[in-house]
Amino acid sequence: MTASQSNEILKRLDRIEKDLTEIKIDLAESRGALRLAKTVIGILGLTGVGSILAWMQAQIKLVSQRNPGDTHWDDCAPSCTAMLMRRGGYSQTVTWREVRYAMEVRGVHDRPDKSDPTTPEQNAQAFKDITGDDVNKIYPKWEKLKSILAAGGGAALSGDYAKLPPSARHADYADQAKASFGHSVYVEDSDTPGSWLLYDPLEKAGAKPKLVPIDIVNKYLYKRPDGKVYAVCVENHVGKVWV
Repeated sequence: MTASQSNEILKRLDRIEKDLTEIKIDLAESRGALRLAKTVIGILGLTGVGSILAWMQAQIKLVSQRNPGDTHWDDCAPSCTAMLMRRGGYSQTVTWREVRYAMEVRGVHDRPDKSDPTTPEQNAQAFKDITGDDVNKIYPKWEKLKSILAAGGGAALSGDYAKLPPSARHADYADQAKASFGHSVYVEDSDTPGSWLLYDPLEKAGAKPKLVPIDIVNKYLYKRPDGKVYAVCVENHVGKVWV
């Protein structure tokens, strides 16, 4: 074994150690959420598994790609795919690292530069590799995307970050010139007609989603020549739990 091979193994072991630490934190947060759910049920008198799961399902946490010590350039897509899994009812603790590893097995993230961003197909494949299930839709038409979100589903989108308004971008990229790059975000419907909740992986964990008009999201989206948009969608499977 050469010195470079040894160093590479040590680097991978360090990453695994970081991942295990993050998973422990997520598990601790999940136990806290379950305890909180029990308290809410006791106070409000909610009964039945369906009520518990419905309450938990509504609590989608932002999966951040901003992690101290990490320098990966393309972790927005794994973060958004992790949020898809949470919305799909598979796991509330899946991390972007788990999704990234699934992509690395297939060579998606072995690239040395930014010339080849992650595609919806690669996001969907990572989703299936981890959950065993297919996503509900990739490359939907705009009207189909709206109907999926209106029914309570979620979507990981890819587009031109600079076309989102400064109020919807991370503060580091308020300057439009700095925001001219492809970026993935996760969106869900909101209680405000004509607007969606946008979860930006560039924000820190725990950050609240931003309310963005859907016509602005439409301008941000990458589109194929046939008009279909760069999106990976799942339906809201309340009652399905996978850990």
